[in-house]
Amino acid sequence: MGQETGLISQKEVLQRVLQRDLNQLAASALLRLSLRKVKRLCKRLHEQGAGGSISRQQRRPSNRRVPETRTTLSREHYTDSGPELERKYLVREHGYAWSTETLRGCMIQAELSHPKRHRAQRVRSPREWV
Repeated sequence: MGQETGLISQKEVLQRVLQRDLNQLAASALLRLSLRKVKRLCKRLHEQGAGGSISRQQRRPSNRRVPETRTTLSREHYTDSGPELERKYLVREHGYAWSTETLRGCMIQAELSHPKRHRAQRVRSPREWV
């Protein structure tokens, strides 16, 4: 919620700059940004409208995202194998090189596998001292 109010006030300040009610130097002091950053934001707001103030990183997919084809391949071809064997097949047959742990996480998320259960502690009888 704090980010939203920051973005709204930033947008209002930049609108005032575009309407020439405020200069860019004063806006940079208000927003605690460099003058160059304020100039870039004003230019983007002028060219792209309100959508220009949103960070462009939000529109990109994550680098850590595993494509949907991976889970589709798992469901079609490798339903009865574990993540290590599946990794070997995916490298050999399809050219995908993901780590075993990445595949394990994807399989658990897609409900193709279950996480390892923690072993119950064995009950041991105490030693008898003679």
